[in-house]
Amino acid sequence: MFEKAKWTAYPFFAAPLIIKKFTGKAGNATLAVCGLGWYEVYLNGVRVNEGEFFQPAQSDYHERNLKTLLYPVTGTFSHRIYYNVFEVGEYVREGENELRILLGNGWYRQRVRRCEGDTSYSDSLKLLFELTLSNGEKVFSDGTLVYRDSFIKENNLYAGEIRDMRFRTEKEERAEEIPTPSARLLLQTCPPDEIYDTRPCKPMGNGIYDAGLNGAGRLQFVADRDSERIVVRYAEELYPDGTLDFSTTALGTSLIQKDEFLNVTRGQTLTTSFTWHGFRYAQIEGGAQAKDVRAEYIATRLPLIGRFESSEPMLNWLYETAARTIRSNVHGGVPSDCPHRERLGYTADGQLAAETALWIFDAEKVYLKWLGDILDGQEADGHIQHTAPFEGGGGGPAGWGGAVVLLPYKLYLMTGNLSAAQEAFSAMESWCRFTLSALDNGLICSEREGGWCLGEWCAPAKLCLEEPFVNTCLFVRILDFFEVLCMLLKREFLFSDARRACREGILTRYYDPAKDCFGGGKQGADLFAFAAGLGSERAKRRAEKYYRTHPVDTGIFGTELLFDFLAERKREDVIFKLFTDREYPSYGYMRERGATTFWETWRGDDAVSHNHPMFSAPVKHLFVSFLGIHPIPAEKRVLICPRYAGVQSCRGKVRLFGQEIEVEEEFADGALSRVSVLLPARAEGVSVEIKIGRKKYSVRDGCFTLRKNRENQITSV
Repeated sequence: MFEKAKWTAYPFFAAPLIIKKFTGKAGNATLAVCGLGWYEVYLNGVRVNEGEFFQPAQSDYHERNLKTLLYPVTGTFSHRIYYNVFEVGEYVREGENELRILLGNGWYRQRVRRCEGDTSYSDSLKLLFELTLSNGEKVFSDGTLVYRDSFIKENNLYAGEIRDMRFRTEKEERAEEIPTPSARLLLQTCPPDEIYDTRPCKPMGNGIYDAGLNGAGRLQFVADRDSERIVVRYAEELYPDGTLDFSTTALGTSLIQKDEFLNVTRGQTLTTSFTWHGFRYAQIEGGAQAKDVRAEYIATRLPLIGRFESSEPMLNWLYETAARTIRSNVHGGVPSDCPHRERLGYTADGQLAAETALWIFDAEKVYLKWLGDILDGQEADGHIQHTAPFEGGGGGPAGWGGAVVLLPYKLYLMTGNLSAAQEAFSAMESWCRFTLSALDNGLICSEREGGWCLGEWCAPAKLCLEEPFVNTCLFVRILDFFEVLCMLLKREFLFSDARRACREGILTRYYDPAKDCFGGGKQGADLFAFAAGLGSERAKRRAEKYYRTHPVDTGIFGTELLFDFLAERKREDVIFKLFTDREYPSYGYMRERGATTFWETWRGDDAVSHNHPMFSAPVKHLFVSFLGIHPIPAEKRVLICPRYAGVQSCRGKVRLFGQEIEVEEEFADGALSRVSVLLPARAEGVSVEIKIGRKKYSVRDGCFTLRKNRENQITSV
């Protein structure tokens, strides 16, 4: 691939249009192409990558000046650039042909948002392509290419696009042939972005439209009259007076998402190419009416493989909201923290949501790709960046940096595949050594000078847990997971003594023997200790009792630990109570206030995002605690343990280790009355069992049902 093609640069214009005319021969033809930042490609007027957006996938493309960023970076990164391949024989004509490629800025030339510093890679956009015709002849990029300005006058993934709908020009510039960037050039294997849902928008007056659901994408509409200028602004919420509330998406009015369409002719369809917006509401201004207004939701292609439905509406809302929040935050193969004001691949948000995402979506390729982004940003001393691909941003040692271990571990749990752990093994080991290098009396008190060292985040009340306590507890938990991976990979685990020292440090500094609690027992402090293998049985029973009568008091990490702790203790009743609480702080509090995606904080005020995936982590327990589905990856075995958890019925569909499983359960008087398991087709090497009490039933046929008989005994049907 790319035997003759040369990298070319385009320093002029916001969205240059590259034109190549050639004489072709009909038949099979293959086009390999990479445009930096993003591209659209047309062959003889037909869009080749129709229905695909924001290609190629985002990565740390090549070297840039990292000193312009606000956070200290002491080393160098690895770099990769993705390209795409298309079969285009159906578009090639005998004789004269024309190839057109439109370039957009994307992440590569992002010069508007500078909250993290200057993150741009270059002042020039880049292009590499090679078209192989049926007779073996090649058409390729080189210094003979010409380009011109396009109707896209401005484009920025944060701020939006400006389009001149009557723009025409014949003036051409010559492409600049440049050296090959110092990066690995790889075929993109993670899926592209696509439109996954379209919804008609409801007019609300004053040009404001309601899409009905919060998400990420764009507006498309038809102009109902000629207009010199139409402006579209986007927001997640409305103020009480019905105007757009930009506070959750733009930190006030500092960077409002908007698109502009100039010199519009009646009947033109208006939309964008090189941006997405995080929104539920949009306002169309400019004196022009619009018709056929619809929201098109766009995200990386994530096939749905996990479904959940129950007799309890709040649980159904949790499933739908988690799916919507996670999906709308994946773009360019990167799971982000929010789809509007930041859009960064924060490693804490990504690793927290990963397990739930893998229950609901066929997301393995996306997370494998994102793991590569994490590894590319690792410095020589082992430090892991807090965003991947690195675009600045602060975090903490364990919750953020620990993603290098947590992501391969969660991929293994959900897929049984150890390839991620094998690829990342040396990086995981290096990160453990780096983190331990800053140990002070057994505690992780800092990451590096000048960097952030966050612990817990976004708790309901003001944070009172000390960062060293949170980071050290989380680090011990991560070491436990790493030890499991070492055993599976038959590699030596080198950190037993260090783990012991960390536990001793936690006990010495934070344990109160008189009260038998850690860190004052507030904001889930004991949960962090339990996760680190500390805490008495008495303290665990006390925690169960506390959350039976109290709401969540935890932030993003403690909330995952809380639900995992309750599931381990088989306290599905408490999980049900916390999931269905409606008073603040709770998921029900969000729902009662109209949330269709999870908020950044439990209260959702003070200008925080209303589309953040990090609180999606506990939603995996819809499958684990309510449907009772337990994957056992080491054995490629799925154990289904139905237990009454507060619902009268629930059903779901999952895919584990390649095996599709449909489960239906009914309960009466607080006890199981029927369970049915359907395997649409058997996957080789995967076993499925139902466990009720001490009995196990192997599901060998396509459908297996157990129900109570007249003697109140469970029997097979």
